[in-house]
Amino acid sequence: MEHRSFGRSVPSTPGRRVAIDLLPVDAVARSLARFGMRYTHRVYAPEELAASVDALGRPDPRRLAGRFAMKEAVLKALDVPDGVALTDIVTVNGPSGAPELFVHGAAAARVAELGVTSASLSISHEAAYAVAMVVLEYDGRAPDRSTR
Repeated sequence: MEHRSFGRSVPSTPGRRVAIDLLPVDAVARSLARFGMRYTHRVYAPEELAASVDALGRPDPRRLAGRFAMKEAVLKALDVPDGVALTDIVTVNGPSGAPELFVHGAAAARVAELGVTSASLSISHEAAYAVAMVVLEYDGRAPDRSTR
């Protein structure tokens, strides 16, 4: 494919999808303040909520922002259409403390369609921002429908 301003397009790496998302922590803090438990139950799985509390047992906006950023990164990597429940993408800490990915519903269907064989995740947060990155390895059985 040729574009006048950019030249020839370069295809993405077959068998690998990489995505990243950056989120202001205060966006999650505002949602928590405004909607409380309605927000948390609509966006996060119970396991994510349990792992994202502060020392007093309250939801920690930094940790939740990291998990939200991961959900967005996974959606980008899978190229899943709108309407996927965010609770169908779950990030929990494994035995080593590293994040692990679990998918359900439409996200799980897309994982199966692509033939995803592994996922590498990274989440980081500081006072103002949370960032998450995902690398999905897949066998390429489904055609790439990415338009991003």
